[in-house]
Parts: sequence; structure tokens; C-alpha cells
Amino acid sequence: MLKLIIEKEIRDIIKSSKFVYMFAICAVLIILTFYVGGKNYLINRAQYEAAIAENNKTFEKMVASGQIEPNIILPPEPIMSLVAGVSNDVGRDIQITTAGNLTATGSKYNEDPIYAVFRFLDLEFLFQMILALFAILCMYNAINGEKERGTLALTFSNSIPRHIYILAKVVGSFISMFVTLLIPILIGCLLLPLIGVPMIASDWLKLIMILLTGFLFFGLFLILSIFMSTITKQSSASLLFMLVIWISAVVVFPRVAIIIAGRAVNVPTTDEINQKKIKYTNEQSKIMLNKIRDVQSQKKDDQDEQFKIIMKEYSNNVTDYYLKISRERENIQYYQENLALNISRISPSSCFTLAVSNIAGTSLELNRDYLEQAYNYQNILRKMIDEKIKSTDITKLAMSGNTSMYNINDIPLFIYITPSFSKYIPRVIIDLSILIIMNLIFFAASFFTFLKYDLR
Repeated sequence: MLKLIIEKEIRDIIKSSKFVYMFAICAVLIILTFYVGGKNYLINRAQYEAAIAENNKTFEKMVASGQIEPNIILPPEPIMSLVAGVSNDVGRDIQITTAGNLTATGSKYNEDPIYAVFRFLDLEFLFQMILALFAILCMYNAINGEKERGTLALTFSNSIPRHIYILAKVVGSFISMFVTLLIPILIGCLLLPLIGVPMIASDWLKLIMILLTGFLFFGLFLILSIFMSTITKQSSASLLFMLVIWISAVVVFPRVAIIIAGRAVNVPTTDEINQKKIKYTNEQSKIMLNKIRDVQSQKKDDQDEQFKIIMKEYSNNVTDYYLKISRERENIQYYQENLALNISRISPSSCFTLAVSNIAGTSLELNRDYLEQAYNYQNILRKMIDEKIKSTDITKLAMSGNTSMYNINDIPLFIYITPSFSKYIPRVIIDLSILIIMNLIFFAASFFTFLKYDLR
């Protein structure tokens, strides 16, 4: 009996004109999402390679003049174009200096502000805004709609067990939508290699996990719509409630979480940090000048050596303090971000966003990983420069007529290493677990509510 009812549910949904029209729209948008994502990657890759070539030419001139301050760029990845996350918000260019703080600049939205207004079409937007609404519009009247049409009472005139019916309703609706939506998704996946996107095994694995997470989120709104149709008498009421829930989950709750975290944790502004830096620098300058005066008053033969020691101490103190207060601010900001994300997990939309962005490597960790690797590269260059200074006879170099002690072939290149996916597995598991629990809760709620549903 269960199989027959599932088959009937699948036929009813697929033959529905409402489903056909909405599926056609969704299919076009799904294929367009993959195509646009693939084309964006190819454009970003070409821009990246052109920027690298230009940077190499500039760096050669800098090295020839004795400067070691390369500009590094965050490389694009195929999966980032399908789930953008914060990849278009964070800066991609970092000017590496031998000391001090590093700042990423040149975000995609900074270069093309129009995209900051309308954002890119990616899989996150597709599931949150398009497919979730598709599930709502198809299933908001799954139970009360049949009651209004009189088909529910007619169905139960054949003494069908209620638990069998509601189970078949959920399973049949999910199968019909999953199978039909899988077709344009597979076409979209096929488009990626056809247009020249180099997808490796790890990229395909991430894409599969993103799609599975998306269908888990899609299934939640499908089940939630069925549940809403069991607790409201009129289908128009269930549609209204579902639209309110959808808007709240996608738009309201995540922003409220950010506001709460912002009020709970006060992160020092960059202006406050800069004021502290200026104050500390002035204090250290006074201390340095006093030490220099003391050395001058002693009138010893090794004054030049002592001056160098004082200047080195001043430079080290200022640099260490700058790094210290910057890291303190980063830690406070990190705590605030985690608090906001944890509060936002009350919304299934936030759980979905966090899960897919962590899978794609476009979460907030992207900026931190990039800066961490940039600081490591800065330390490597600093050690290389110190060793070069110690091993080079400056006088001999000057007499030879050379303006630089460096050979560009000896300078290490910056290579961005994509963090291992295992680093994000614990966070992904948390968000997936919440989505699974929400699915089970609303399925159980639909099941037990329908057992007491008034069929008249």
C-alpha cells in the first residue's frame, strides 16, 4: 500500500501545472548557476595569471634596486565560484613588507561595486532563495489543500492507515522533486569540464557534499511546509506562515545574531588601535632619544655601535607592540564572530550557509588562513634578508657598483596552500547535524499531528 500511495503522490506532483512551470524556471536557473560560476572562474583565473605576470616584472625591478617587498595574490579556485561565501569580500592582494602588519586589499566587490549590490548567482543563493521557495510553493497545501478540494476524505474512504499516508506524502514529494531537480544539476556539472573548468577529484567531492547539504536544506522546507499544512485549516494561511518563516530564516535571524553579538562583545575599532600605536611610538621615541643623549654624553669610542643597538631595540619594541595589539583585536573579533555564528544557528539557513562555505573553503576562515600564510612568508623573507646582510660585505658591494645584494632566483616564491578539508570537518558536522535534527523534528511533528488531523 505504501508503494502505491508514493507512486500516486509522485504522479500527482509531476502532472501538476504549478510544478511544471516552477520546475522549468528552477531548471534554467540551476544550469545558469553552473555556467555563470564556471565562466567567472575562467575570468578570475585569467586576471590572476595576468596580475602575477605584472607583479613578477615589478618585483624584478624592485630586487634590482635592493628592495624586497613582493605583492602576493590569492589564487581563485573552481569551487569558490560555485559557492562564493566571503571570497569576493576579502582582499586578494597583500604587499609583503619586512616588518609590521599586513593588510589584504583589492576585493572583487571593491573592483566591481555593482556585484556588491546584487551579488553573484551561486549554489548557496540557489538553494536558499530559489529551491526553498520552490519547496514551499509546491507543498504548502499538501494536506489542507486536499481537504479543501475534498480529495482527502475520498482517499480515506478506502480505510488507508494515517501513518502510511503521511509517510507516503513526505517520501513521494521528496522523491519527485529530488529526481527532477537532479537532471538540471547533472547537466550543470557536465557543463563545468565542457567550458574548460579544471575540476579535480577533491573539487568533485566538495561539490557532491555541497549538493547533498543543499538537498538536506531543501528537504527541511519541504517537510516544514507539509507540517504547516497539517496545523492550519486553510492553505492560504499555511502559505503565509511559510513565507514568514522563510524570510525570517534567510534574512532576519542571521542579522539579529550579528546585532546581538555586536552588543555583547566590543571589538576595538581600527582608529582606536591606531591611536594606541601612535601613543606607544611616541613613548618609545622619547625613551630612544634619552638613551641616545646618554650615550653622547659618555663620549665613548663605540658610540656608533651603541646607536645601532638602541635603534634596533626601538624598532623591535614598536614592531612587537604593533603585532601584539593587532593580534589582541583579531582574537576579540574572532570571539565575536563565533558568538554571532553560534547564535545564528537557530536558523536552518545559517546552518546551510556555514556548512557549504566551510566545505567550499569560502568561510570567514579564508581571510585568516590567507593572512596567516602571508605572515609566515613575511617571516621567511625577514630571515633571508637578515642572513644576507650578515653574509654580505657592504663596502665591497658598493665598490663593485652593484645596487642590490639580492639575486631574484634566491628569493622564495609565495605559494598559497589550500587548507585541508579535514580542518573544517568538525564545523561541517555540527551544521549538518543541526539540519538533520531539524528534519527529523519536523517530520515527527508532521507525522504525529496528522494522526490527530480532522479529515472532515
